[in-house]
Amino acid sequence: MQIQMAMCEMQWGYFVVWTPFGLHHEKVTYNATLVDQMIPKLREFHQRYLCPEYFLMRLPRRLPLLKL
Repeated sequence: MQIQMAMCEMQWGYFVVWTPFGLHHEKVTYNATLVDQMIPKLREFHQRYLCPEYFLMRLPRRLPLLKL
């Protein structure tokens, strides 16, 4: 949710969960420090695992996926 808020330049958003017992909502404020810590890890994950899949297309061909 923090990354979505960063991309949309939002300062807050609502996290909403529905269960058979009721609806829960919570206001979440943007945390720039957390996002700054997450970006390098997300970038590495994207480059290591998602980019190769764009070209190799292992999933549609039912080949073994890359190990994490």
